[in-house]
Amino acid sequence: MNKGEIKTFGKKAVSIITENKFQYYAPLKNVEELIYPFLVEPFKTIPVKFDINYKEWSGSASGRKRYFAYNVKISNEIVI
Repeated sequence: MNKGEIKTFGKKAVSIITENKFQYYAPLKNVEELIYPFLVEPFKTIPVKFDINYKEWSGSASGRKRYFAYNVKISNEIVI
């Protein structure tokens, strides 16, 4: 599994950024429901782990496709 942080969220999806600054798009149906209560303002990044679907993408960031993320789960490294 890959590691990153949820950077932003909307009504339909979240965006994830990794340590190497790659971005991924995750429709909410691919996000663990335990994460939903944390998707509120003011927003703090949420550490997550996820898998990547290299067959689908949504736009690009920094000249690289934003591939879809799935199986997005809270990382064991979450700090409250």
